Amino acid sequence: MAFREDALVQRYGQNARGPAKVVLDDRTWLDVERLTVCRNGMNVSLSVTQWLILRCLAKRLNQPVAVRELLRSVWGGCADASVLQKQVWRLRQALEPDPRRPRYIVTVRGQGYMLRGTERNA
Repeated sequence: MAFREDALVQRYGQNARGPAKVVLDDRTWLDVERLTVCRNGMNVSLSVTQWLILRCLAKRLNQPVAVRELLRSVWGGCADASVLQKQVWRLRQALEPDPRRPRYIVTVRGQGYMLRGTERNA
């Protein structure tokens, strides 16, 4: 867990965390400060790359984030959209009740991806 935190802080800095908590529904939430995701009362394990994507989406909660911006933020622009698509699919498998019909990490046609949720700062 310390490695994940260090990698994220190095990439984004201490103050670029976005909301402290994001509630996706009554059974799924993520704590951006503690790098934890809880779904149905169980912690969900995510890779550093998945956390970087979530953090980028959480910083603009309920607003679309362009594919190009995500690629630049997560991989420094050294990856293509298919790599992002695979990681988003894996995130959906971890977080969504039905990954084929996403409710939380949605594709906004022509704009990018968006994380839907409610911000909680405490």
